[in-house]
Amino acid sequence: MHGTKNSIDRILSLALALVLCIMLVPGKTLAYLNAEDLEEIQEKWHELRDYPMKPGDEGWDRMDYGEILKVVNPPQELIDSMSTRELADLMLHYPLLNEMDTEETLRIMSGKSQIFLELRWRKDGTKELLNALRDIEIDMDVVKAYDSLNMAFFLDPSLQAEKFVNVYVRVYGSEFTEEEISLYDEIWNERNEKYYKQFPQENYCVMHIELKTSQTEKELPSADELWKRWYDRREYPIMPGDENWERFDVDRQLRILNPPDEVLKEMSSKELASLAVLYPFLWQYEQDNRPGLNMDSYDVARQFFTINVERHCKIFKELIGRKDGAESLLRVYEANELNVDEINQNGPGTKDPSVVAELFLCKYVEYYNSWRFQESDIALYKKIYRNKVATYEKIENETVREAFSTKLSKAALEETEAVMPSEEEMQGNAEKVDRTGKSVLDETLAGMESESNGDLVEETEEANSGKNIWMIAAIIMVVLLLSVACCLVLRNGKRKE
Repeated sequence: MHGTKNSIDRILSLALALVLCIMLVPGKTLAYLNAEDLEEIQEKWHELRDYPMKPGDEGWDRMDYGEILKVVNPPQELIDSMSTRELADLMLHYPLLNEMDTEETLRIMSGKSQIFLELRWRKDGTKELLNALRDIEIDMDVVKAYDSLNMAFFLDPSLQAEKFVNVYVRVYGSEFTEEEISLYDEIWNERNEKYYKQFPQENYCVMHIELKTSQTEKELPSADELWKRWYDRREYPIMPGDENWERFDVDRQLRILNPPDEVLKEMSSKELASLAVLYPFLWQYEQDNRPGLNMDSYDVARQFFTINVERHCKIFKELIGRKDGAESLLRVYEANELNVDEINQNGPGTKDPSVVAELFLCKYVEYYNSWRFQESDIALYKKIYRNKVATYEKIENETVREAFSTKLSKAALEETEAVMPSEEEMQGNAEKVDRTGKSVLDETLAGMESESNGDLVEETEEANSGKNIWMIAAIIMVVLLLSVACCLVLRNGKRKE
């Protein structure tokens, strides 16, 4: 009897321990978003025209920040089909709205919301955002229930929208037209009478902001009008120093600097290469990507292009995808006359266009030569570099001089002119590649695509495997709970006997 009781106790303890172990395993694996999950989320966007998941929904707390950003950004084709008012309503119910509650955080977070970027681009974006706020009701009983009014603004969705619009006006109010300023004043006065005067204390989030606009600014072209100049001029519509440059925030500047897709496709590689080296943000990207500890020239170049240039400059992205893209950029490199006196006087941080272009092109060679260059491109670069060595030697600072060299240039100096092909031979190699129908670049990109697809399959299999493990764990837990129940029944039965 006593032995049976001890056996039941041991079984009961073991079962409870196993149940606790399963319950205490972190739940992150349950919310792993594989390719199928993301595809389903995108379909829900089309079906609902609303956020497919929101805070409080099952699985929301188990997603990491990167997964949340994927969930809250609708497909671009859906954004394009939505009215500005629909986008404004979505923005005021954005699940991460409380992370855009200061001027600084709004600027940081603005680039992470495709809805916000689209609103900023549309001419009636501000107007519809204000109108959407006008229709949001504030429950004053809820406001008064909070001990702290600031806490209410952080937690209550309607007040989050209120605070967001207030910050939006502070950041972008200087761009408002007279019509938008008049609308803002009208809506603020309405809400002040209806809500703000009843607040238990004054709050910075709803204070009125005095806005002014000048007659001259009204006559200047809008961002959309400037962008459309690409159809006629095929040059950057705005540049630093222009009267229009300072009128727009960075998001709009980037949009204006990227030509329409149809214009992009029509432009020759030579045109694109000439524009790429004049991209207005190159100098800023150079300053943001100075070499860090344990970073060689390749690491610096990779960071420069993947984080900045490829992400923002459509001209460059189109160019590197073309078969003659590398040669076109190398020809610009060959023709660029580096201003050595400017470097010796002001260092590599100078804004001189020839210096900015040269540094950009050297980084381009360093990062892309191993996987986007054909043999003829590599040979052409080595030839050009040897012709530039005399110019580089005039740079007084050795460290600065090193910024214009690459691993490939060092190899070029080790080779003799005798073993290098002539221009005619390089042209023959290029034609030979054309006749075979498959270039080194094509093969490399095909290999990369294959590897990428393989990784995706592996990732999906891993996610499915994780879900299967959890299903098995759930079944085991049920069995163990039933075992515990049986043990308790048996124990009670023994006691009665």
